[in-house]
Amino acid sequence: MANSIRILPDETVNKIAAGEVVERPASIVKELVENALDADSDRVNIEVWRGGRGRIRITDNGCGMSHDDALLSLERHATSKIREADDLNALRTLGFRGEAMPSIAAVTRMTLETRDHASPAGVRLDIEGGKIRQVSEIGRSQGTSVDIADLFFNTPARKKFLKGAETEWRHISQTVTALALANPQVAFTLAHDGRETLRATKGSLDDRVEALFRVRTGEDAISVSSGHAGLSTSGYVSSPEHSKRSGNQVLVINGRWVRHRGITQAVTDGYGGLLPKDTAPSFALCVDVDPGSVDVNVHPSKREVKFSDARDVYRAVADAVRAAVRQGGDIPEWNLQEATPIVIDTDVGLGDERVSRTTTEYGAPPTGTGVISNSVHGLREPLSLDDSQIALPLAIQEDASEVAPLEETPAPERPRFFQLHGSYILAQVKQGLIIVDQNLAHQRVLYEEAAARLEGDTRAPGQALLFPGTLEFGLTEIVTVREVMPYLEQIGFGIRDFGGNTVVVDAIPTGLEAWNEGELLRGIVTDLISDRTAHLDLGDRALTPAAHFLAVAYARRVAVPHGKLMHVKEMENLIDRLFACSEPYTSPTGRPTVSRFSLDDLARRFSQ
Repeated sequence: MANSIRILPDETVNKIAAGEVVERPASIVKELVENALDADSDRVNIEVWRGGRGRIRITDNGCGMSHDDALLSLERHATSKIREADDLNALRTLGFRGEAMPSIAAVTRMTLETRDHASPAGVRLDIEGGKIRQVSEIGRSQGTSVDIADLFFNTPARKKFLKGAETEWRHISQTVTALALANPQVAFTLAHDGRETLRATKGSLDDRVEALFRVRTGEDAISVSSGHAGLSTSGYVSSPEHSKRSGNQVLVINGRWVRHRGITQAVTDGYGGLLPKDTAPSFALCVDVDPGSVDVNVHPSKREVKFSDARDVYRAVADAVRAAVRQGGDIPEWNLQEATPIVIDTDVGLGDERVSRTTTEYGAPPTGTGVISNSVHGLREPLSLDDSQIALPLAIQEDASEVAPLEETPAPERPRFFQLHGSYILAQVKQGLIIVDQNLAHQRVLYEEAAARLEGDTRAPGQALLFPGTLEFGLTEIVTVREVMPYLEQIGFGIRDFGGNTVVVDAIPTGLEAWNEGELLRGIVTDLISDRTAHLDLGDRALTPAAHFLAVAYARRVAVPHGKLMHVKEMENLIDRLFACSEPYTSPTGRPTVSRFSLDDLARRFSQ
């Protein structure tokens, strides 16, 4: 009986490998430029014709190859980058698989010219479909040139998937832009159909960023430069007002152009809710980490990486962006101006005696019936004021002489706030006006307080229940409760497993008012299950997924609701705690906690 399993011939194997490495002309450019960079080149020239569909030529002045090495470079898994398996644990080169050259040669017509410093002459190899047709000696300078023509000439099915020349050219230009950003110490030129489109001279990262992206630091871009604990982040991010629905996003890890959703999310989170709705930041960032802490061997084209501690990288990048945006002046500092006293002329029912006074505490208006003057018709209309209403900032008098000069009125000791519709807190800051959503702001405060408990080893104090509650859950719910039970104890719950689907709660976090015979915990568990189902990929957050979603659900259920009236001291306390948070401008679910209106914004709204 004939064997069913057979070893594939080399020609077929090479074409399969080419399918992994060579997706389009830009893939060839990436692989060959990375080879040039690994060869210690400080000048790389890229020429393409018809978007790479016609021809690609890449020339470098690197170390080059000898006659024998040039022949070996066309063999699969032949590489000078690693010697043993342990080398994969701390890669410092861009290439290491030894698949790029044979994979590209398998689906193109290739001409390779090279010479190293020890060889008296160079060597030229003519390859077609992976087979060497001719080997010849040539005179040339040190370095390597690779000329590619007729991509996928022998795999017509794959050639059909190529896009038009303009589309393929766009992908090539994006690839070269990213590679040039990652290597500011290397000069690059890029030409398309004989026309030079890029000339980047050797220089600093800031120079390269300006040349590649045409951004102006301090205007439409913010410079990022941060280093801590063996991890550095440098480059630029767009200022919030210049962010668009889609923008350039280039990420370089240890000199390697990659994609990483976790770091992209970290950049967005670093803005702290300042990005306009439905926009994404543009950025070009170079992140350098210990090579031993990053795995680049997780994708055939090496476009993805995996970190041994993704949360540390997430935090470092988010903190670097946050610090840069704050320093750039786009995050307003919480620095209230002294409030201007509000003058209200009131009649308080003392016969004919009129008492004029200045209110110095918003949100604590006089009770009874107040009268606000209307100077238009000389009428006085009563305005009922009680503890549930807010004094209006009006000072309209029939006779200006009746109003005490503002400079004679003592300023309040602390700035005050307005509460609007029992849901929003208004406050004057040096830049203009801010409006704080009290529910979302309290969610952020509670989330960070819970997160601090969950990250540390300390347990929040709890208050004992007079009558411990016995709660029964469904199968899915009790599995979740048991998973997060240690976290619940850390934030102040006294909870123990009673067996079956039952738990007993004998303590709740101190100051908690919404226990409601256990309905609060049931709601937290329901939200926890729902949030985890809707957000399957949490990868690089600071907390474990279970702890993060528990903190989110707890904050959502416990936060002060919309419609609840707050005293001035309560508003002050909430604002102070909010701006002590690491992310004060966004809720745990990414909604903005604060809206701000600059003086210019307000002036434009009233301009003619």
